[in-house]
Amino acid sequence: NLQTIAREADWLIQGVGARRDDPAIFLNNLTEPLWNQIVSGIEPPVDCVSILSKYFDAEPVLLNTVERDLRPKRIQIYTQNGETNLTSIWLEHPLVKNRTAEIYLCNYADDGFMQRLHAKAIAVQKDDQVSLAYGSANFTSVALSRRSSAGNMEVMIRLPEISKRKLKPSELFDPDK
Repeated sequence: NLQTIAREADWLIQGVGARRDDPAIFLNNLTEPLWNQIVSGIEPPVDCVSILSKYFDAEPVLLNTVERDLRPKRIQIYTQNGETNLTSIWLEHPLVKNRTAEIYLCNYADDGFMQRLHAKAIAVQKDDQVSLAYGSANFTSVALSRRSSAGNMEVMIRLPEISKRKLKPSELFDPDK
């Protein structure tokens, strides 16, 4: 079914190599891991990588990938307090210990009613621009570092760079502060 969709709507698989001025780029992991597509064209070092996810690997191996590929000055991880599977092993990672990476346990509500976090996103800030990718992929190796044939089938939308005056990941990922 996915191959039929790809043939009939070729714009769905244009993600990698699409023009940077396109309104949005559809990413999928049919042929290439999502992480490679998310960071494509972003030159390290970056100012900050912000991550919004409910689910994580038991061990923080993806933090090493973020460090290697983007060399961020800061990493901010936002997840739902009491609802995440984030393990205490994450607190032992060198990036967390030296405070390059910070973990925020957040609450999410709509009109005063608590909501479960379902959103997943990665924002990369460099200079005065933010690159935002959002979609189905949690911050797990199976979702971001593998092709669909070796993990989950995942899709994301990558927006063109946005001024950080217009998009503040901390406000988007933790609206209740």
